[in-house]
Amino acid sequence: MDEIQQVYSKLESLFSKFNFPARRIYNVDETEVSTVHTTSRIIASKGTKQVGTIISWERGKNITVCCAVSAAGHYIPPMFIFPRQRMSPQLQCDGPTGALYKCSKNGWMTSELFTV
Repeated sequence: MDEIQQVYSKLESLFSKFNFPARRIYNVDETEVSTVHTTSRIIASKGTKQVGTIISWERGKNITVCCAVSAAGHYIPPMFIFPRQRMSPQLQCDGPTGALYKCSKNGWMTSELFTV
């Protein structure tokens, strides 16, 4: 508990010293998104014996998504990190405007992904 109090104490002193505006204070988080969609219902014509599905070619892999929002409500476009060696243009189709698309061996965030 002592370490947590030290962090907040240092954070408070930095805020007091530099007086950061809300637009300069960001919360960054990352989450994983599955490439396999699961459905509770399947809609098909009555009497259909077989219903086809479309699944990801990277079945069972997760994509890491990194998002950042400021205390004033401004956001930085997300970064999608795919578990691959090379980027494919198809992975960037229909994504959010300004989003970044990167690859890492295991799909995790690394410091190398954030350098230009």
